[in-house]
Amino acid sequence: MTDAIRLSELFKPNSPIQRRIKGAVFRATTRLAPPSNSPEVIFTIPLVGREKTETWPTVQRLLTQTLDSLIRQTDPAWTAMVCCQDRPDLPDDPRITHLPYKGSSRGSDRTKKIATLFDEIGHRRGSDGYVFHLDADDILHPELVEYIRTDNNGQGYVIETGYMYEEALPTVVPLGPEPPFWKICGSSNALRFDHRGRKTFTEVIRRRGSHTETPARMADYGFTLAPIPFPAAFYLVNHGASISEQRGRKPSRDRILESEALPDQERDRILKDFGLA
Repeated sequence: MTDAIRLSELFKPNSPIQRRIKGAVFRATTRLAPPSNSPEVIFTIPLVGREKTETWPTVQRLLTQTLDSLIRQTDPAWTAMVCCQDRPDLPDDPRITHLPYKGSSRGSDRTKKIATLFDEIGHRRGSDGYVFHLDADDILHPELVEYIRTDNNGQGYVIETGYMYEEALPTVVPLGPEPPFWKICGSSNALRFDHRGRKTFTEVIRRRGSHTETPARMADYGFTLAPIPFPAAFYLVNHGASISEQRGRKPSRDRILESEALPDQERDRILKDFGLA
């Protein structure tokens, strides 16, 4: 019976065994070139459609706040794509573009939007760098892009420490390293891609899975994600615009916000570091 179960796993497209096999094939057939001296950092941002939310003004406000955290980056060499049915109000910045989503609006379309974004990166030939999935309600440290492009390890990166932030109170709570930030927040990894050769990395980055699985899945393909050595992101909560929060507040999260909140002076220093003072 056990052997039959294992045999059936071989034929499931996204089973752990299949992923390991595909990773092994990639490693065996792909010769990784050293990273270029000028890697791209591309942010992919899926955005809920206007007709799927009752809080579109809040969605747009949070997106603006997220994009402002990119504009504040100390290294300006980044681009961002926002994938949505509707073109949101975007800053007047040529680095930020809208990628129209043309699929069906029925059901959850988030995964399909992420796949659309990754496919678009696959069309960019002759470049290499790192793709960072960014939720439209999270905020990044202004030195994150500079660190990634300066360190440029050719493997990828993961955020292990950061903060949970409720604006209304306001309250800041440290997250990580146990459990690590990347297990709590989806805006937490920068994955290596290299389209300078004939091979595309689209399939690799599409295999990233849930953010809780990404480091292990990338390891299947031979990529070891290095931790960013400073708290690099804010995970915004209880703003009412996310689909999960519209189903109700999470008591466990509220307990953390109440019991582990940083003192006002430290909170204000951290907000200033992120450009939110």
